[in-house]
Amino acid sequence: TGGDDNRSGFLVLENNFRVYAYTQSLLHIRVLALFVRLECRLPNLVVGTITRKSALRALLECGVTANQLLGFLRSNAHPRMRDRT
Repeated sequence: TGGDDNRSGFLVLENNFRVYAYTQSLLHIRVLALFVRLECRLPNLVVGTITRKSALRALLECGVTANQLLGFLRSNAHPRMRDRT
């Protein structure tokens, strides 16, 4: 499959809070950087971890609400992840 199709989803979140974003979109990457500690960026993949510090920074310093954070993760989740919730 190819491209950034919003219906297909591009985020994979593991239960250890590791995030894999299969995207090249700078907008998606910058939104993720608000609440994810980015660790690695490849041409089609961004890897990071949601830490306590990164989540608090988004909530307190950037004005992101918990519902916005969860909404972003849910709406952009990979289809197989969406089916499990």
